[in-house]
Amino acid sequence: MTTTHHPVICHPRLTRTAHALSAAVALALLGGCGTGDDSAAAQDSSATQTAGADSAGGAAQAQGQWVTLFDGTNLDRWRGYKRQDVPASWKVEDGALAFLPSKAKGARGDLISKDQFGDFELEYEWKITPGGNSGVMWHVSEDHAAPYESGPEQQVLDNARHADGKIPTHRAGTLYDLVEPPADAARPVGEFNQARIVSQGSHVQLFLNGRQTADFDFASDAGKQTLAKSKFAKMPGFAKNSSGHIVLQDHDDTVYYRNIRVRPLGGGQ
Repeated sequence: MTTTHHPVICHPRLTRTAHALSAAVALALLGGCGTGDDSAAAQDSSATQTAGADSAGGAAQAQGQWVTLFDGTNLDRWRGYKRQDVPASWKVEDGALAFLPSKAKGARGDLISKDQFGDFELEYEWKITPGGNSGVMWHVSEDHAAPYESGPEQQVLDNARHADGKIPTHRAGTLYDLVEPPADAARPVGEFNQARIVSQGSHVQLFLNGRQTADFDFASDAGKQTLAKSKFAKMPGFAKNSSGHIVLQDHDDTVYYRNIRVRPLGGGQ
């Protein structure tokens, strides 16, 4: 974190629903003589639907379906903050989405999802380098100079070597500058951590390596009081959006992300 610091759910038309029901009835009649492969067929069908949602972009995202944002091969679902291309410092390296800071002009900048999400569950893995800092933000708009002016952040950090590791609310996995996470939730530097964000309405829950690192309601009295004491008190647009982009932060340090996927939960339209 900088220290100064809807999914569009397609609702099928009635005609399409009718065709789908007819197909379902036909399959049910044919399935009367099943041989025990029905479950596998259902799994194949589900996988096909999810893959279809992935390839078609935001317009095909459906509530409850996982959408792959990074599969280890390309950055098709990403672009730079306030720009249409991908900054050159973000690359695919050994199946991971790597930020390798370059001094070349125009090569730097935060990376944002092309699609926007309302209520969602996000899963991803991250690996930081010694002394490194980064973060993942959500519900970000491009109405401000920087993503952190609108989007809350789950911190990515080398707790032992970075100065922010001395500040409890700035440690890895937490809701940055707002919640103190449990001790030793992060794995050693050089290992991938498994992170998870569940955002529903004003309520967010964060997890790191299977441990809950934050449970926070921005609209509650306690949440408002905590915000008023944080650096975000001077940012009127912070945590106000019900939907927005997911952001991977350029914080000057090399960091790796992989297995990034999101599941729209409905709401936040």
